[in-house]
Amino acid sequence: MTVDSLKTFPKTCTLIQEGIEKKLHTGVQLSIKLHDQVFDFGVGEAKPNVPMTSEIILPWLSAAKPITVIALAKLIDQKQLHWLTPLFQFFPEWGYDNYKSRLTLKHLLTHTAGLEEIDHGWPLLGWQDTLARVINAPPHGQNQPGERAAYSPQVNWFLLGEVISRITRLECATAIQKLVLDPLKLLHTRCVYYSNDPLNKDRGDFYERVKGELQTDIFKPRLEATSPSPGSSFYGPASDLRKVMDLFLYQGQHENEQVISPERVSEILSLHRGDMFDHTLQHKVDYGLGVILNSSHHGMETVPYGFGRHASPQAFGHGGAQSSMSFADPAFKLTGVIIANGRAGEGQHQRRHRDLMTAIYEDLGLVVS
Repeated sequence: MTVDSLKTFPKTCTLIQEGIEKKLHTGVQLSIKLHDQVFDFGVGEAKPNVPMTSEIILPWLSAAKPITVIALAKLIDQKQLHWLTPLFQFFPEWGYDNYKSRLTLKHLLTHTAGLEEIDHGWPLLGWQDTLARVINAPPHGQNQPGERAAYSPQVNWFLLGEVISRITRLECATAIQKLVLDPLKLLHTRCVYYSNDPLNKDRGDFYERVKGELQTDIFKPRLEATSPSPGSSFYGPASDLRKVMDLFLYQGQHENEQVISPERVSEILSLHRGDMFDHTLQHKVDYGLGVILNSSHHGMETVPYGFGRHASPQAFGHGGAQSSMSFADPAFKLTGVIIANGRAGEGQHQRRHRDLMTAIYEDLGLVVS
């Protein structure tokens, strides 16, 4: 933690220290951009006796889902598919006369496909074996596509990754690298683990909180997966993921290059699923296409993976399971990423996250009376 970060983010840093004392995490990494001013810093330790700095490599989990959305948007710009493209065009093994023949990309991205979140086998299974299980995932109950909302952390995203792979004729990780990571110059971002990667020396520990204690072994197989999960296997520094959120805020443009069109950005950030109870998140949560829209009107103090008490109605982003958040708020020209290196348990994390998001706005003076 630098003197400047402590001076600029006193409430935020205090909350992180309190979380360390409560054994919710040992450190938190942040990347915040307000207009043209960037703050990259960490608080606490990345691993024993190693400070949490802005260079530390951490898992993003589902906070990185917008990366896969950008890859799809780029293919739509290339006129290779559409948000309403029927999925059976890519999965002929489904046939034309069953539930799955009516599914579209939009159903997957709004978590209204209604497929069971089965035991898919990742990361112990490779891509093809995982996909074979996912393709056979049954529908939930008697609902029609679009009728039931249930956040899908994995199943939908393996299908989306395979759509990208079958269009580009590349392995999913390679395709996303070419479509998104390379154009955004995310040099320290990976989708899968490579044992000989020089970045490994900068990897921080990642903890699971069990009975009040932080343990590192539970999540290790996922952190060292050699096969991608397009919805949750990305990792890198918070500053790289924050650049992904910048892309949305600046209408698909990165360093004077139009990565995706403003039309695609507008479609992604529009309300596509509103006022629906999410059976996974157990709350009403509004969605664009693969991004969470500010749903504080459904309950400021209860909505999961929200954007704090001061975010504008235009705020959007995505949370990563019990640990991280990528977000943008066009009303304030604000983007940011928060990554705690401890999965604190759902209840503890929601309180931690809500308070941290609120503190960031207050530290930056973004409080509208």
